[in-house]
Amino acid sequence: MTPTRAYRRLLADRRGIAIPLVLMLIVFLTISLSAGFIIAGNEHQIGLDHDAQLRAFAVAQEGIEQYLVSTTTLPASFPDVQTLAVNGDTATVTMRQFRAAGPGYSAIYVVTSVGKAMKSMLRRSASTPIAQRTVSQFVTWQSGTINVQAAWTALNGLNKNGVSGTVTGVDQADATTSCSASGTTIAGIAVPDTSFHQNGGNTNWIGGNPANGPLYLGTPGQNGTAKTAIDLDWAGILAGSIPPDFTIKTTAPTSGTWPTTTQMNNFPVILVKGDLSGAPSVGKGILIVTGNATFGPDWHGLVLVGGTITMNGASGSITGAAYSGLNIQVGTAVPNAAVGNGNISVKYSACDVSKSLSKFGGWQRVQNSWVDNWPSYSVP
Repeated sequence: MTPTRAYRRLLADRRGIAIPLVLMLIVFLTISLSAGFIIAGNEHQIGLDHDAQLRAFAVAQEGIEQYLVSTTTLPASFPDVQTLAVNGDTATVTMRQFRAAGPGYSAIYVVTSVGKAMKSMLRRSASTPIAQRTVSQFVTWQSGTINVQAAWTALNGLNKNGVSGTVTGVDQADATTSCSASGTTIAGIAVPDTSFHQNGGNTNWIGGNPANGPLYLGTPGQNGTAKTAIDLDWAGILAGSIPPDFTIKTTAPTSGTWPTTTQMNNFPVILVKGDLSGAPSVGKGILIVTGNATFGPDWHGLVLVGGTITMNGASGSITGAAYSGLNIQVGTAVPNAAVGNGNISVKYSACDVSKSLSKFGGWQRVQNSWVDNWPSYSVP
């Protein structure tokens, strides 16, 4: 049967439909492929951003850890800002005083660390911002401490000729460090029972609590109880528990030199192996003498002497706290301390003791005070 003209025309109108369909399919596939690349790229960028944020967070936290470990003394002024390198990245750490110390409570500080992930592999392009995170931690400063019972604690007892001078447990201010007196009053002198002797006159030269007399610690000697009544481990100190900044050996062959005036201002630890009979006119810090000490310098800080302390005339003073006869703790007999004649001066100063021990202090974190949204807070 022959197709009619109308049927042939209908067939002719349908020719070429495959081309538009193929073009439409190509366009659809192109759009789908492009969308796939865009989605994959976005997923990759999201992954990079996530990794960068995690790294910035780790850098910020590591910045706090490094700062608290490396900052071993209180900053001289606030805010204290340091930029620390952390595995190729940087953390900008700022320490501020949040609350000043007051009666019955200590100062509180806040350390804030801004970590930046600097590595280029974590950025899709140069126009991508550097990831950063901020974390903060409240801390307090825990000073090295010692339970000072008297301006002068003499485990070997004490002999005094006359009534000249002053030994007082009334806390003294320190103008050199702008440190005010705490108002605390301790004993002027602490000795074992029956080991305080004075040749003539009254005892008005002893100030503190008790007034005009010593504080008695217990029975004397290597087997007595007084040697354990003080907050000092002399055996540990001799073994190096307080590492010296300067060591001076006074027995032959002698060695070592005294720190300069500038170095003294850092309140160093000075170990004298043997007897001390000469020192700078003004000393600061912790002075450790394994033998006897004839005191000539004016000392600010903590004086620890294994044997006797002898003070003669108007020369030499101690502002801080002094200990003598400490060798009794390690089983060595020590004669009574010979104070001698003259205008002796031993005065308790919590400021100078604290300054001497400051390098042995450390930061203590305030519990439940870590935050990672510090920008929402305001610190003056």
